[in-house]
Amino acid sequence: MNDVEWKNIDFIGLTRSQKAKMIHKGITPSIALSRYKNYWSIDEIVNTKPYTKRRKRNGNQRFENK
Repeated sequence: MNDVEWKNIDFIGLTRSQKAKMIHKGITPSIALSRYKNYWSIDEIVNTKPYTKRRKRNGNQRFENK
């Protein structure tokens, strides 16, 4: 799973600035993919530091209308 690259997870729909922010924080593509699989929202994936646990979980937020 360590050979995941940014181009492999383009289906998530991250912008260039979001990818740059994640690279700056040290979030690898494999971390982003595992967070996506665990139904984290895009904002949570981008703005949470690597290797921190999720603080709260209010249902499945990715599919709710905001």
